Amino acid sequence: MIRNTLVLSLLTATRVIAGDSAYVGHWGIDAANCAVAGTLAEDRPLEIFETELFAHEWSCDFITLEVMPGRAWNAALTCLDMGFIEKFNELWVIDAEDKLHIFDETGVQSQLQRCEVPK
Repeated sequence: MIRNTLVLSLLTATRVIAGDSAYVGHWGIDAANCAVAGTLAEDRPLEIFETELFAHEWSCDFITLEVMPGRAWNAALTCLDMGFIEKFNELWVIDAEDKLHIFDETGVQSQLQRCEVPK
């Protein structure tokens, strides 16, 4: 019974608000980082899916992803990083040049460029 309750709690906690998913794709810090998109290289870029994201040695699930005006989202994430679980709240904004700006709770910004993945 406890196990079923835990599974049900986890399923109901993972709520993603549907909407524009322009954030889906590979996002790198520069051309060299993007060059290894779609591989298992240690320095591969961030890969974002509809409900989760992956990088080398860590992954995150969206708890919520709220669509904001323009091409912006408020993301609440639960991440597993080398065996440790952490929670993050971030603001994601894609600008007119198709760059992804990620702002964390302290205001620190990361800027990533969209990577083309060889087919």
